[in-house]
Amino acid sequence: MIESYKIRSVTCDDFDSVFELLKQLWSDKQFNKDNTKISFERGLQNDVYICAENNGKVVGFCSMSVKNSLWEDGEIAYISEIIVDHYARGTGIGTQLIQSITKLANERGCMRIELDSAFHRNMTHQFYESLGFDKRAYLFSLKLNQSH
Repeated sequence: MIESYKIRSVTCDDFDSVFELLKQLWSDKQFNKDNTKISFERGLQNDVYICAENNGKVVGFCSMSVKNSLWEDGEIAYISEIIVDHYARGTGIGTQLIQSITKLANERGCMRIELDSAFHRNMTHQFYESLGFDKRAYLFSLKLNQSH
C-alpha cells in the first residue's frame, strides 16, 4: 500500500525503474533496452520527465514535450507517457502526476495540454475525462521505413 510519495524530476539514475514501468504500459511491445535508454537520455535533454517516488522506489512516470501550434497560436504541451505501477494504481498518484505536469505546462505558457490513449484503455479514458480532458480528435499513425 502506498502511504506517501513525492513527485520529482527524473534523473539518468531512474532509467531502470522507468524502463520497468514502460514494460507495464506496453506489455505487448518487444523492447530493446539499449535503444530505449538512448531515447530516454535524449528525452532528459529535450522533454520534461517527472516521477512519483515512494520509499526510494519510482512508482509512477510522466513525460511531456512542448510543440508550437499554429492552431492555438502558441505552444501545446503533449503528454507522451504516463504510467503508474500496477500495485499503486488507484492511490492518487496518476492524478498528482497529471496535476504536476499541467502546472509545469502552465508555467511554460502552454495554451493546452494533450495526450493520446489507445482505444482499448476505457478505464484510462474515464480517468482523463474525470480530470477535465475532452475527446477532441483521433490520432492517425503511419509507420515509416527505418532503413536509411
